Amino acid sequence: MTDAPATQGDAPKRFRSPPYPSIGLAKAIERAKQLHKIALDHPVGVAVLADAWGYTAKSSGLWATAAALLQFGLLTDEGTGAKRKFQLTEPAIRMVRDTDPTSAKRQEAIRRAALLPMIHRELWDKYRTLDGIADVVVQNYLTLDRRDEGKAEYSGASADDVIRSYKDTISFAGLAKSDTLSPALEDTAEALETDPSSETPRPPKAKIGDYVQWTSGGVDQFTPPRRVDEILDGGTHLRVFGSLTGVPMSEVHVVDRPAAPPIRQGSAPTVPQAQARDSEDNELNVLLKGDRLQITADLDAAGVAKLKDVLTKYEEILTLLGTA
Repeated sequence: MTDAPATQGDAPKRFRSPPYPSIGLAKAIERAKQLHKIALDHPVGVAVLADAWGYTAKSSGLWATAAALLQFGLLTDEGTGAKRKFQLTEPAIRMVRDTDPTSAKRQEAIRRAALLPMIHRELWDKYRTLDGIADVVVQNYLTLDRRDEGKAEYSGASADDVIRSYKDTISFAGLAKSDTLSPALEDTAEALETDPSSETPRPPKAKIGDYVQWTSGGVDQFTPPRRVDEILDGGTHLRVFGSLTGVPMSEVHVVDRPAAPPIRQGSAPTVPQAQARDSEDNELNVLLKGDRLQITADLDAAGVAKLKDVLTKYEEILTLLGTA
């Protein structure tokens, strides 16, 4: 069965490659240094990232750089839209502030970050350093073989970027083909280790729908805890609602679902709590702050109907607030 031809006005569907860091780890650490100079370890908005890196707030280069730091575990993010905040992680602070060229802790943090992006760990497990392997072999794997394995494939241009970034990162981290991973690096694969008495892999620590806290470098990264939306790479990583970052399964623990945010009350009528799950696939959070709404949603058709009802009630509230 062939796809129906596009009707006039239909936009062609844009191909999207899976996530990958567009810059190597060395460049990402330089970007972390630039941000640290003006923000230290405080959470900041996108305007501060743009100022630190010399981009405009809507530049594609800005968002590509932020995505790379997120994937290397150098940056975390919270919130959406104008309220979205970014913060350097403890490993990033170690890499930025530890200037001892012989520092084992800094080198360990670098080696760990090098394999934190999901595609980097995948290539390491399959090819190690890529020494002696022709680029075309890796390109074929990324653009063709991954699809045969039921994984999302990369475009040709993205595959070239992945290979370049991976080679630069592995070289910078000083990883050699003969290296065995230290216990800290092996943490990212802990969920797949087998019990000595069994051939069955251990199940992932968290499953889709669970709420988790991510602890990296002894510091909790999520405020509040996030819902798991996807289990990646057979259980070594997961992705949480509202973020594209792959989080190591070994660094999360399941927590209770966070309480619904409070609804501001005053002269406006009371509305039902706007944090709801109509089914396992729906997530709706609405927070009223002053005269503005903060909305985070992941909805099916039933959830959209719920959202429409909630927005109608909040429209009444905002109208009253504006005339009060």
